[in-house]
Amino acid sequence: MAYHKGFKLSKTGLSIPHFHINRFVKKLQSDNGNEISSNDMNTTNIHSWHHGLLFPVVLGLLFACGTNAAVFANIPVTSLAFWAQALLFSLLFMLTFRCCDKLVIYAISHSSFSVHTTGSANISRQYHFEYCANVKSLLRNSLRFFVCWVPYLILLRPGIVYWDTGDQLAQYFGHSAFGQEPGVIWDHHPFLDTYLYGAFLSIGKSIFNSYNAGIFLFSLVQECCLAIACAYALRILVLRNLAIKVYNILACFLAFFPIVPITGMIMSKDVTYLIVFIVWTAMYVEIASTKLEKLTHPVFTTLFVIITLILPLTKKTGLAIVVFSLLFLVFIKHSKVLLRVTSVFIAVLAVLSTSTVVPNFIYSHTRVIKDDGPSAIVMPILMLARASHYHHSDISEEERAAIDGYLINDWDSIGKSYAPFTSDSVSGFAYQPMHQTSSFTDFAKAWIRVGLRHPGTYITSFFCEESGWITFVGSTRWTGSTSYSDTRPQQLELLTSSHTNEDTFGKVMPSNQPSPSSSFVSSIMNTARTTPVVNVLFSTAFWTAIIPCYLCYILWIRRKSSQDIGFSGIIPYLCSTMLLFACPISLSTTGSSDPTRYALASVLFAPLMIGYVYSTQSDNTKSSASTGTHAFLASSL
Repeated sequence: MAYHKGFKLSKTGLSIPHFHINRFVKKLQSDNGNEISSNDMNTTNIHSWHHGLLFPVVLGLLFACGTNAAVFANIPVTSLAFWAQALLFSLLFMLTFRCCDKLVIYAISHSSFSVHTTGSANISRQYHFEYCANVKSLLRNSLRFFVCWVPYLILLRPGIVYWDTGDQLAQYFGHSAFGQEPGVIWDHHPFLDTYLYGAFLSIGKSIFNSYNAGIFLFSLVQECCLAIACAYALRILVLRNLAIKVYNILACFLAFFPIVPITGMIMSKDVTYLIVFIVWTAMYVEIASTKLEKLTHPVFTTLFVIITLILPLTKKTGLAIVVFSLLFLVFIKHSKVLLRVTSVFIAVLAVLSTSTVVPNFIYSHTRVIKDDGPSAIVMPILMLARASHYHHSDISEEERAAIDGYLINDWDSIGKSYAPFTSDSVSGFAYQPMHQTSSFTDFAKAWIRVGLRHPGTYITSFFCEESGWITFVGSTRWTGSTSYSDTRPQQLELLTSSHTNEDTFGKVMPSNQPSPSSSFVSSIMNTARTTPVVNVLFSTAFWTAIIPCYLCYILWIRRKSSQDIGFSGIIPYLCSTMLLFACPISLSTTGSSDPTRYALASVLFAPLMIGYVYSTQSDNTKSSASTGTHAFLASSL
């Protein structure tokens, strides 16, 4: 095949000047019998100003609401300044989305076009991440991740135990926590996690006569599992023929961004769930990319079902993500009916396992007690608390009776205890035997009637509670600020040492005090968070709102192109992000608990989803892998 004038052949591959891309792609696809039609080229003029306009506009409006709620605990929709702020945010995101898309396309156009074979020709040098999909390459990439994270394993030893995890461990060893009797385990925090963490501490105590040894052993195993999960997710990007340069950038981000290895050192249900979720999502992407044909492989399907059943047991929200994502597969075009039925069957199996099998066969034979209190409806309770606080007398006797008879705290108490940015003061966060005099149906009716009278109060309460995900700054106080001078940046802030309750976990072992090495890691993190440009990567909203919206924007503007991959592959990621807006805390204020752990999935999944969106699936097409990448460029330029 003859190359066009202006092409340069280098050691790293074919370098193509930007103004030759379209001509180059047409020539390549003509040589391969896959000429791009003029209609294809016309329908992929994605840089028209109006394409995807809705996404940055809606995001700008959300940021205006979130910023005002996070700072002033109010949304001044009647103020002209509020709408000016929304307009400025929208323009900023519109410009950012356009520029970022062009930069990524430029990186792809200047990347080598390699076929993802299993031969040694595509294996980078010894210290580079391998662009290969076989098992050996996966293990070698896992080792590369682990080696990059070893310094954190040493500096943060034995590991980081969170407050709630300490209470779980106290329950495992028979002590009272969460207001329960000694000897029982409350399933508000998944019992599987409690037994897992307790087993590691027991092993450490049995072999090394030290609970700290058990914590370190868990940290070591968890870092290894996280490395394997990340390498497996990168393997999916290789199968989808992601450009090598973009692949390497994403791999290096996972290897060197400090939030990732610190995450592996944390003993928490959020991290345990995250590792399983990464593997499950990678398998889900394979299924969606092959139009469900991957479900015809018995070994793969068996492993997928097992992981599907485990995921909801590591964190309760996992069930909602699993069910919605699997049901979404039914709408993938040109997939076989039998395979669609299989995806529905797996979803039903997950629901039955979590709602029937586990309660009937595990709870009854262990010391686990079910969490069936009102802690599951924190957000509605918080909305009701704000209504009680600002409209205390506007309630009927029937509504009051329904509310008082269902909640742990009555109408008067939740109004007096209401704080805009936390739910613990009103939700009754502890297990208490429910002596309810009204049903959930009666409570729901009363809740709806109060909301219909005060819809603005409910909306403001929601934005106050979840504003941390859609703002760059927030108040330093629980009650809100009076000016922007009394604010702090909303950034990713993971603990670098254990923080446990002396009254619960303190009965098992003394709390580990911050060591000089953990303080060193903390100082490095603080330096990075305060460094211009770099601090963008530590902004919470960058991961929880901007990146997800950007990915939807990219998929939307390419929906009519020859390389439209649809939204199916990012559904689990989007579901996980949406569920952040049901969290009991999102805003980091002075002296508050750290909400970053809830956003860890958004941080680790972002580079993987970016790779998915900018990759091309060529395994099941007639064109070669290299042609897939060229076609992607044609649809993007």
